[in-house]
Amino acid sequence: MSPGLVVTFVAVFEQVAFWCGGAAVIVGGLWAAGKAAHWLAATFFPGVVRFAKGIVATAESVEAFKELPDFMERTDAQFEVITGQVADIHHEIHLNSGKSIKDTTIRTENRVKRIETALGIEDDEQAVAPG
Repeated sequence: MSPGLVVTFVAVFEQVAFWCGGAAVIVGGLWAAGKAAHWLAATFFPGVVRFAKGIVATAESVEAFKELPDFMERTDAQFEVITGQVADIHHEIHLNSGKSIKDTTIRTENRVKRIETALGIEDDEQAVAPG
């Protein structure tokens, strides 16, 4: 082998080694960047997603609060209707000078009891007393 060929071979080998070393540094850098990106995605991204969902939920709540006055107005109107209905029911189930369903029921039961007594029909129940 000639000395020129050996020098050329050594020079080519040095170049290949230099480029392989550079490639290894690049591959190592890419690997490190990938690991950093993975860590960032695993730790930072879920927090960003939770934060974004919180912002959306807050915006939806604010939108719902805008409808609150209308809801309150509807509820107040319904409350007035229901209050009137409850007053009517209360009037009918309590004694009130003979005008309620309860008064009518007591009168009817007492009249039936008098008819049964007049006809001689035995009944274990006694006449219903008002009150």
